[in-house]
Amino acid sequence: MSKKPYSQQKEARQQNASLLLRDLWRHSPLSKSMLAQRNGLTKGTVSSICHDLAAQGLICDAGQDRSGLGRPGDLIELNSSARCAIGVEISTNYLSAVLTDLCGQPLWQQSVPIKIGSPQKVVLDQVEDLISKAIKQAGTRTTPLLGIGVGVPGVVNHHINAPALGWKEVPLKQILEERFKLPVIVDNKARAAAMVEALHGNARDSTSFIYVSLGTDVHSSVEAAVVSDGYLYRGARGRAVDAGHMVLDPDGPLCTCGQQGCWQAMVDVGREVGLVRQRLEAGEASILQAHAANGYATLEHRAIHQAAVERDALALEVVREVIMNHAQGITNLVLLFDPQLVVIGWASMILLPAYLERMHIMDSMPEFDVPGAVREQLTRRGVPPPQIVHAALDPEVVMLGAAALLVGEFLRKPPDIES
Repeated sequence: MSKKPYSQQKEARQQNASLLLRDLWRHSPLSKSMLAQRNGLTKGTVSSICHDLAAQGLICDAGQDRSGLGRPGDLIELNSSARCAIGVEISTNYLSAVLTDLCGQPLWQQSVPIKIGSPQKVVLDQVEDLISKAIKQAGTRTTPLLGIGVGVPGVVNHHINAPALGWKEVPLKQILEERFKLPVIVDNKARAAAMVEALHGNARDSTSFIYVSLGTDVHSSVEAAVVSDGYLYRGARGRAVDAGHMVLDPDGPLCTCGQQGCWQAMVDVGREVGLVRQRLEAGEASILQAHAANGYATLEHRAIHQAAVERDALALEVVREVIMNHAQGITNLVLLFDPQLVVIGWASMILLPAYLERMHIMDSMPEFDVPGAVREQLTRRGVPPPQIVHAALDPEVVMLGAAALLVGEFLRKPPDIES
């Protein structure tokens, strides 16, 4: 049998190196025997590749495996300090950035609030300022920087269309690459979050799950990502899954995308003010009547939520009417994709502790039991409900996932190793 050409040998070796690196990324530490068995390679091939990866500083020793009988095996893991990456989250009311090592551990991070509805230039200027700070932090270390990952609301293809931000056809990748002369990967924020939850969070043992990102302020977005057989579902042109603009009620409120009754519009906390005011002006009793004195100028969703926590009947009914639309949206996704698991993340990076505490209280109240309502709707249809959990890595999950986009790409195409 003729020997394979050198180029084919080199390509195969690179693919095998990628297999081993990605396995270590997800499941470190592992022994060479484990790596060979898990990836269908010979022990000789694994030993040879690991020798070269160690020479490049990409892997390192991690002690010994004493879990079995016989001689302990030597364990190896990714060298976390071999590379670093920047992750950025663009939300409707805040921006955040993180510098992580190769294993996803934060080395530095910062978040800043932004005014809802800020012009695109204002947002981009603040994004560039955060990235500049992250690059400066990376420069204080000897670790090579892989690039910048960005998680955004909306549809990400070649350009970004994000109704919640008021962005249309924004070439964000091109803008940032020209500004910083670094590789940039941009993806939907739910996809970025799903990636890192699968690596280090509550979806680690699931190959089929849905990640849902829920906004926590007025005009916040609703985003979703679907993982099937271990892979993100992107659709034919990368536009899946634009779940926030799934219509739940054709006669519902106008959405920023121009449709009526989108999931995003139905759950917008800004709706609560109008619904409450309408009922107060009709004479209904409520502790929220105290806001009538100044023409309801101080009536906003946080006051309504506090009244709901205090068991005010009107507030409870209105907040339930808005929040429980999440149950319908999630139920629709479960019926479409049949996942093992649903992971819910909150866009809550800049929430004050008191606000976040109130969200947790509301999440535990039976009136706002979204997972319970999903299970009830599915059971009525004879569909076994999936497990529903909160994201383990909130509130940093999106920016950590954005950084992981760069790491994942690096491990898929590792540096050339000797053949």
